Amino acid sequence: MIVVMVLGYVALLFVLVKVGVIKLNTFWKISPLLWGLLVFIVFFLPMQWGAPSGPCRYLQQVVKIVPNVNGEVAEVLVTPFQQVEAGDLLFTIDPTPFQGVVDNLKAQLELAEKRLEQSTQLMARQAGSQYEVQQFQSQVNALKGQLASAQWNLDSTKVEAPADGVVMGVTVRPGQRVSSAGSQSYMTLVVSAGGMAVSINQTYLRYLETGQPAEIVLKALPGQILNATVLRVAAMNPSGEIVSGTIATPPDATVQPFMVLLELEDKDLAARAGISSPNIRAGWRGGLAGTAAIYTGAAQPTHLIRKITLRMQAWKNYVIPG
Repeated sequence: MIVVMVLGYVALLFVLVKVGVIKLNTFWKISPLLWGLLVFIVFFLPMQWGAPSGPCRYLQQVVKIVPNVNGEVAEVLVTPFQQVEAGDLLFTIDPTPFQGVVDNLKAQLELAEKRLEQSTQLMARQAGSQYEVQQFQSQVNALKGQLASAQWNLDSTKVEAPADGVVMGVTVRPGQRVSSAGSQSYMTLVVSAGGMAVSINQTYLRYLETGQPAEIVLKALPGQILNATVLRVAAMNPSGEIVSGTIATPPDATVQPFMVLLELEDKDLAARAGISSPNIRAGWRGGLAGTAAIYTGAAQPTHLIRKITLRMQAWKNYVIPG
């Protein structure tokens, strides 16, 4: 952008010399350099913190699907890249052993409840003891707890989607034995709901606040500007992490940027991206990349230059890949 402004000044200077308004002396010969330096100091330096910009990316959460119980897979009801909604059945585990435990506990509970009722009646007629009533009551309570746990295990043989999203990495097959132990997942779910994050240098965070307007250009949407607002600034970056159970690494000279989350304006997003689905964000894919700019309350005259620069970037996306 500095080059464009300097070239514009040179063109204007050429015209003024040609029409005789000014004479080309030493001052006017070096004036383009002075103009470029002035533009850099007055506009481009303040713009870095008044309208900070950085690379952005659309992020989506990936959930590992691991069953709560061990067993043999009975049926797989989804395929890779299939869109699912929260609560949709992904796969089932053979419920036979779990159903057997539930039926057994139900039978024991039914008998214990009858014995409790009988012992209560006997105690009322002074033919039984309070100890027997308390003993059967305790047995009923214990069986109810065991039955609730067994029923939960039985219900867990139906593995459901925890959220709306797209199924990925389906590695489970009927007849395969799955386990709830360990970190192995049998499929993953890319959650539909996501967010746009922009990387901002620490030097330019000083005037950043939530609710400030932002603009985004994406490689996938050349020539288009998406409106957004600052949702929040990340509490820390990776360089500030102390890993549990290890000795803290001494700080070095590396200065990592902070991630700033942006809230996309859904109506604007739908219109510009041409997404007709009720779930606007379903048309978005994690990893969409581009550039974002945030307009703070500082150095407001420089915001215009940032807007022009961002629009130049949006049109460059038509011809410059990557």
